[in-house]
Amino acid sequence: MIEIICFIFLAIVLFAMCLTLATEGKTSTKVSGGYLIAIFAIFVVFSFFFEPKEFIRWDLIEHFYLLDEMREGGIKYVVFESQYKDLYVFNYFAYFISMLPENLKNLLTTIPLIIDFAIVGYIYRKMFKTYLPQTSGKVRILAILMWLCTFGMKLVISGIRCSFAVSLVSLAIYLLMTKKKNKALSIVMAVLLCVVAIFVHNFALVVILTWLASKLRKPVLTMLIALGIGFAIEPISRFMINNVNSGYLRFSFNRILQTLESKSFSTALKSFHGATILIYFCFIALSIYLFVISLRAKEKYKDEDGYKKTIANFTATVGAVAIGLSFNYLYLERFMYLVSYAFLMIIPIHNEKKEMSWENIIVLPVAFFMFMFNDIYTFMVNFAENYFFALG
Repeated sequence: MIEIICFIFLAIVLFAMCLTLATEGKTSTKVSGGYLIAIFAIFVVFSFFFEPKEFIRWDLIEHFYLLDEMREGGIKYVVFESQYKDLYVFNYFAYFISMLPENLKNLLTTIPLIIDFAIVGYIYRKMFKTYLPQTSGKVRILAILMWLCTFGMKLVISGIRCSFAVSLVSLAIYLLMTKKKNKALSIVMAVLLCVVAIFVHNFALVVILTWLASKLRKPVLTMLIALGIGFAIEPISRFMINNVNSGYLRFSFNRILQTLESKSFSTALKSFHGATILIYFCFIALSIYLFVISLRAKEKYKDEDGYKKTIANFTATVGAVAIGLSFNYLYLERFMYLVSYAFLMIIPIHNEKKEMSWENIIVLPVAFFMFMFNDIYTFMVNFAENYFFALG
């Protein structure tokens, strides 16, 4: 019942946000902040009461099995037998949750989600208070909606690790891009955040490499490199499986080999259901849109040496890598976590002197479609235990 109540409140908030965008006149910047806090509260409550059903393959169910094994096996299991024993941060965090009463097991997903939201909130507040204070309330709402629709709430709540790692590295990158005072402290904090993220999920390395690629200031080249890696990933994975000692790394590269075929673009066209294919195309379309608007901003502020140019260069690289990863549904789906942060950063810069454009009117429905059928629809199917609308 709590899930339905959360959906109702979410629908009210989203309707209010869209209504605010559609009305004429200025919108208070406090209103946009209120909407963001409301979204945070709704999904934090939802995550705590969420009950994944066996009807759908949820990663969260596997994580709950892990907690059961840790309760039964104790610290010996955690140190020597856990499949995440090489990922120390997540492994011992899960062990901590396993020691709590079983009715608090959802804290395994709720606590990382709260940290994710705290990072989004920090970037949002820092961005508009320090660098873009003149941004209108409507543009702020647009940035929030683009972040929400591309964040992948379904996987954030179920998968936990990947989105959490991406959020930590995103904060690290933002600290590095905006460091002015206390540069040494920002660098130390960024390094620590990246180390913690790597020991949560190794996808953090992809985000770190994306930031390093942004230093080349050649997003088109970065896109070609990402596409090249796509062609080379199979032999690389086989080499790593045969030459690394880490059980988790071997497991990860085995998963890569499995997904290369089952989640490839060609397989998607042949075997995915209609709605899933449309969601895949939405991923690609929004990645292209991010790339285009970032290149525009990069060109516009090319003669400046400040916040806007730095952000545009980074988000252009994120868009380029996303396009490069479009050969595989799973890789692109996970990379959308970083795309969501990029949208949060670049939308206020791209829409600096205009509140809504014809592009926004076209792109926002695409983003909403993706959010509704990739995230909300899946949650509703879990609740109803039925693929209504025949979209499964």
